[in-house]
Amino acid sequence: MSSRRVIVVVVFLVVWGLATHGTYAGSGDEPHYLIIAQSLAFDGDLDVANNYAQPGNLIGAGELQPEAHARPGRDGVLRPVHDIGLPLLFAPYVRVVYPLADIVARSLPTWVLEKTRLNASLIFRHFISLAMAVLTGLLGTQLFSLFLRVATTERQAMGWALLLTLSPPLLSHSFLFFTEIPSALLVASIFKVLSEPSNQAGPSALHPDGPKGTAPRGLRGPALVGGAIGLLLLIHVRNIALVAVFFAWAIARLYRAQAARASWGAFGFGVASLLLVRTAVVYRFWGTLLTTPIARPDLSMNVLDAAREIGSRAIGLLVSRDFGLLPFAPVFALAIPGLWVLRTKPTCAPHAIWALAAAYLTTLLLPYTNPWGVSGGFAPAARMIVPIVPLLALALFVTAQAIPKTSRVLIATQLLINAYVWQFPKVMWGGQ
Repeated sequence: MSSRRVIVVVVFLVVWGLATHGTYAGSGDEPHYLIIAQSLAFDGDLDVANNYAQPGNLIGAGELQPEAHARPGRDGVLRPVHDIGLPLLFAPYVRVVYPLADIVARSLPTWVLEKTRLNASLIFRHFISLAMAVLTGLLGTQLFSLFLRVATTERQAMGWALLLTLSPPLLSHSFLFFTEIPSALLVASIFKVLSEPSNQAGPSALHPDGPKGTAPRGLRGPALVGGAIGLLLLIHVRNIALVAVFFAWAIARLYRAQAARASWGAFGFGVASLLLVRTAVVYRFWGTLLTTPIARPDLSMNVLDAAREIGSRAIGLLVSRDFGLLPFAPVFALAIPGLWVLRTKPTCAPHAIWALAAAYLTTLLLPYTNPWGVSGGFAPAARMIVPIVPLLALALFVTAQAIPKTSRVLIATQLLINAYVWQFPKVMWGGQ
């Protein structure tokens, strides 16, 4: 079995085991994303009033209320305020597993359901968790591919990929129907393609019919890269800064490679098609082109208060027990010096990592662009950091190679934390 398949299988099994413990899965934003997926899967629309009112709905055990997660749109129809990218991707899967969960629950003997504390709602919940576990496993394979660029051995790259995938914050979000794991998977995948060497053996750009030599290369699969960048915004508008940097990077590669019109057209179509979907949906719901009731700028704070808020958010993202990165993932302390050490590793595209991380964190920390703060709501710690974890992981890995003794101490500490949260996963949610 290849290393990548091993990573997917191991991650899937570990997450499956974790999901069988008591968690707060199905709370916070999660069931509301599932309501959107259910509406798309069974009604083919985004009018969610009947879904929230459905008696015996397996989502939220029929007791879920829209609260602030759905509001009347400009046409008076109850509309979801969350981005629809993740529910749209999962709608076909929900169409299959929602009735399947009810069939399984009806087929099992009552004593089995009682002994396992299962019902149709929880079985459906597990189907969703297992699908997210697969996505997390795929994210692990992307980390493995990135680590291979600077690893001394394949075993080293695989070990670190497994460690970081099976540690918070990836592990703590690996079974939840949130946008963060898919966002991180897209970030890792797009980064891997865009950071591939820009030269290849072949005819030169100036003399395509001449002898083979070193020639600039554009994008591998420009339509897919463009689509992935557009999908990143459709999944969550919080990724807008990442989308902007990836878009500029892709354009630069196409320009340097003097790409053919077909490549430019394919890339443009990939990006535009997904961005137009989001724009059309947002305009239909709220009469705007980009903002929604929960994703809008707020320019009311004065500069001094904004500076204090930025400092508070930055410290919180690092060390807060409720929403910070380091309390549950101290191994990521290696990523801080790693962002500087990366400058010596051109295969890691350090300038791109700096630009992506800086752009994302800027929009996250600024109260003008993100008035809602960085806690992530009722969710495991470091939810807001997850989309850029693949970039931090690469910085971490480079530092671990440079200072192996220190990294071994942090690895041991991380493994102890992992063992604890695997047994008591509820501790990963803030304020518990």
